[in-house]
Order: sequence, then C-alpha cells, then structure tokens
Amino acid sequence: MNKVLQNIETQIGAAHIIINKNTLVRDNCSADLTGIPTQRVVVDMDSVLPSGQHGRKHCDYVIFFLNTSENTLFAVPIELKTGTIKGSAQQLQQGADFAAHHAPSTPKNTCVPVLCHKGIPKLARRALQKSKVRFRGLKITVETTRCGVRRNIATALSKSSFP
Repeated sequence: MNKVLQNIETQIGAAHIIINKNTLVRDNCSADLTGIPTQRVVVDMDSVLPSGQHGRKHCDYVIFFLNTSENTLFAVPIELKTGTIKGSAQQLQQGADFAAHHAPSTPKNTCVPVLCHKGIPKLARRALQKSKVRFRGLKITVETTRCGVRRNIATALSKSSFP
C-alpha cells in the first residue's frame, strides 16, 4: 500500500478500517466501490465515532484513495440513506471535517461527498446540492447516486473531478 494511505490508516487505527470489501451496506442501501482504486482506506465512521459521540451525527464511511496520475488524494465521505435525506449535508460535513483532519497536506487533496439514496424528490436533491460541504476552505457540491447500482460511487465521482 502507498505510504500516504498507510499513514492515514495508522492515524485512524486498524480497528476502524474495512478491508477487502467492494460493497458497503447500511440499512438496506449499498455503495459499490467497483471502479475506484483498490488501494484505499475505507473508514467505518460508526466505529470511529459511536452513535451520539460528540453530540453530532456523522456520515457512514469515509474512503481515502490516490489518483497517482494526478498525484491527488481523494477523500470521499459517503452517507447511505433509505428514507428522508434530512440532515445528510451535516453528516457529510462531519465526514469532510474528519477527512481534512487525517489527510496530509501533500499530495494535493480533494473531497467528493456522496449521498447514496433509494430515491429522493428533485427539490430535496437540489437543496442538498446547494447546501455545499466545506473542505479546507473550498465549497463542494454533494454528489448523489442511487443505492444498489453497480459502480455507483465511481459514477458519482465521475460527475466531479475524478477521471
């Protein structure tokens, strides 16, 4: 594994890392990691921050991986929702804050928050995308994708800056 990813894994702790899984599942919603680099660190945020800790809700997962062709570290906070998306922007913001804390200053960093959903009204999706997530001084649009669709995370990332 790349040294940058190893350092992130060491900081967070092996007990909170999900190894060798290509599908992440919460509450009957799944995220398919096919199409993103296999050298990655997948953090189970429920393990890192048990429910209610710090008085705030958090996203379900944060994934770190490198795009070596651009020398960019990607941080991908992921929230899996089967019902209402109320509070999703705040949960993804917590994931972005966690990623900003653990991502080194080099290589270049980017964050792509992703909401996987079972189906949400257009107005709610637009409101979520307008709310923006902050990552190291930048305002970032939340990408949305459907639960259970093959390559849904890679597809969501392709809407932003991931090649």
